[in-house]
Amino acid sequence: MQCHPAPTGKTMTSHIVSAKRGGRAGSFSFSSALSRGSFASLVSLNMRTVLSAALLVACLGSEASACDKNCETTIDELSEAARKRDQSVAQGKNSSVVVQYGAGIPVLKCRPLNFCSLQLQPGEIPIEDITLGDSTLWDAEVRVSGSEENPNVRVLIKPDAKATQTSLVVATDRRFYDVQLLKSDTDYTTVLAFTYPQDVEAANKARIAKLNAAKAAAAAAARKKTTAERARKSVTVDKKPVYVGKLDFEYSITGRTKFKPIRVFNDGRKTYVDLPEGFQGERPVFLAAGTSSSDEIVNSRWSGNRLTIDRVVEAGTLVQGVGGRAQKIKITRRR
Repeated sequence: MQCHPAPTGKTMTSHIVSAKRGGRAGSFSFSSALSRGSFASLVSLNMRTVLSAALLVACLGSEASACDKNCETTIDELSEAARKRDQSVAQGKNSSVVVQYGAGIPVLKCRPLNFCSLQLQPGEIPIEDITLGDSTLWDAEVRVSGSEENPNVRVLIKPDAKATQTSLVVATDRRFYDVQLLKSDTDYTTVLAFTYPQDVEAANKARIAKLNAAKAAAAAAARKKTTAERARKSVTVDKKPVYVGKLDFEYSITGRTKFKPIRVFNDGRKTYVDLPEGFQGERPVFLAAGTSSSDEIVNSRWSGNRLTIDRVVEAGTLVQGVGGRAQKIKITRRR
C-alpha cells in the first residue's frame, strides 16, 4: 500500500463528504438504493467507502516517513520565501501598516478624495510646515489628540481624483519622515505607522544600564553592610581593624587580679593580651611556659593596655610583683 499526499481544497472536502455519506448517512443510501432496485450498487458503494476510509486511516495513522523530492523542494521554497520576506513591514492596530523607520522610503497608498494618515510617535510633534511635492492635487494637514504633555499627532493626507503620485516630508522634533505618496482606487492604506529600532535599542541599553547600576548599588550596599558588621566585630591590630573571624580567641584566663586580661588572641603570628581599659597600675611581665620546668621571658612590648608578644603563645603567666606578694594570671591556649 502506498500513501499519497493528502488531498487539499475541494478534493479534501469531497473525500470527507463521501465518507460521511457512506458512514453516518448509511440508512438514507440504503433506502434510496432499494427504491431504485440497486442493492448491488449499494454494496459496491459501501465497499468502496470502507476501503477508502481504511486507506485514509492507515495513511494518517502511520508514522511520518522521509519526504520525497517534491516534499523537500516545497520545504526549501517555503524556507527561502520566509528568509526573503520583508521583516520591516507588519500589520498594526486599526487596519494600520507598521514599517520600520530607517529601513527605506515607505510608500503610502491613498484612496482618492479620502483621508489616509501618517501616525507619528507618541509625544512627537512637527516643528515645520508639512511639505508636499504636489500641493495642488494633494492636501496634508496636522491633527492632534491627547494632552499637551503627551500629544498624539497624525498627518492627514487626501489626494484629488486627478492625483497620481508625489512625495511628503515631515520634520519633527525627533526626526525627518520621507514618504512616497501614491493614489490607488483599490489597494490603499488607512494608517501608516512606524517602529523605531534605534529607540528600542536605546531603551534596552538604558534598561540594561539601570539593571547594572542597581546591581552595583546592591553590591556596594552589601559590601558596606559587611564592612559595618566587621567593624562592629573587629579588633584593632597594629592600628588596623581586623575581623574577629580571622583571629583566634581560644584562650582560657585564670586568676584574680586587677590586671586580669579582658581577652587574649592571636593572628597566627603574634599574641595580643588586652588589660581592662581602666587599669592604671604597674604592667605585669609575661613569662611563657618553656619546655623545662621554668618559664621564660619572650620578646614582648606594651602599647597602652595591650601587650604584644612576638609569637603564638600556647601557655604562659602574667606576673606582677615578686616573692609571696606576686600576683599571677595563667593563660592557656585551648585545643
